[in-house]
Amino acid sequence: MPLFRSFCVAGVFLLLAGTNSGLAADDELARAKKAWQDREAKVRTLHAVGEDEEVAHVASYKLLAAATSSPLPVPAKDTAFTTSFRMTLDARKFRYDSQTQLWSFAAKAFQACDYTSVSTGDRQLIKFAYPNSGRPTEVSDSTSRTSGTDEQSAAVAHITLAVRGGSGTFPGPKLDLYEPTGKRVRVDGRECVEFVRESRENNRKDYLYLDPKRDYSVRRCDGYQEGKLTTRCTVEHSPDPIAGWLPVSWSSVWRNKQGELITAHKVTVREYRINPAVAPDEFDPAHAPGTFVVEEKNGVGGQALAHVVREDGSPGVRVPLRAGVDQAYLVEANRRSEATKRVWIALGVVALILAVGGVWYFRRRGRLRRVVA
Repeated sequence: MPLFRSFCVAGVFLLLAGTNSGLAADDELARAKKAWQDREAKVRTLHAVGEDEEVAHVASYKLLAAATSSPLPVPAKDTAFTTSFRMTLDARKFRYDSQTQLWSFAAKAFQACDYTSVSTGDRQLIKFAYPNSGRPTEVSDSTSRTSGTDEQSAAVAHITLAVRGGSGTFPGPKLDLYEPTGKRVRVDGRECVEFVRESRENNRKDYLYLDPKRDYSVRRCDGYQEGKLTTRCTVEHSPDPIAGWLPVSWSSVWRNKQGELITAHKVTVREYRINPAVAPDEFDPAHAPGTFVVEEKNGVGGQALAHVVREDGSPGVRVPLRAGVDQAYLVEANRRSEATKRVWIALGVVALILAVGGVWYFRRRGRLRRVVA
């Protein structure tokens, strides 16, 4: 009987411990959400400037080449380069500009690229401009896309996570996607609370480690695919007099499931400006004449239309995107359209002259008849 009573008491203690653990985790989530939402309320707009030191490994380009139907050339060795960037955001919109190097499968070389990414929640615009290359500027303009990040601008996702991750409206990663595990883990000497996001469909788990003594800022992110660590990012923070703790540098590494290194980044923010004035056209950049634009009105997979911007900056003739629709084809379509327009204008002028002349003739003839009468 005493033994049975001991088992009962132990069971009650275990039950209470489990209940308290769940309550503690819920309290931790509530405190983290409040800290993130408070930081978001302080940062109405933000401007940041920095650098991204990247090592692009050959394995990453092999992955891209393998996704195509025909063999494509890849770099002969791993390549290191530094990308300078600026980013701007407001309550719901985001813009990222960088000067970087992109691999060209056609040229079999890296090319300098001025890159722009704009996300407004219901629209994503990505622009590639290649200065001094003779290659036309290319733009992808898609509606109904809300991811808010892409391969390039993902490099600064920790800034948007820090100041918009508590929002349900801003595109991009959010704290609401994660749940507290109830565990505390030491990350580089600092005690952090652990949050997890699990995708059974992709057999993936992503962890956030938040520092409760620094406004629950993200100290580290880990991603596991099929139980193997594939991504890790460690973040350093600095206090801002308005926003509180903001990320100032982070190092990240991506690997495939086989353990091969795909890419590595070391991002450093050189300057933050909190609550600056934002120009009305900041999130609606104009396109220079000759820009090749692809529009997807219903998002990825929708009907894609292509055009080349005219000399006056207006959109050119829109044509369904298909094989053979390239820069030369669309420039010629614009030329034919302008020629047709000029013909119609000429015909309109002739018609107007004839109409005015007819009116004048019949009026004059009518006056002559009255005089004779």
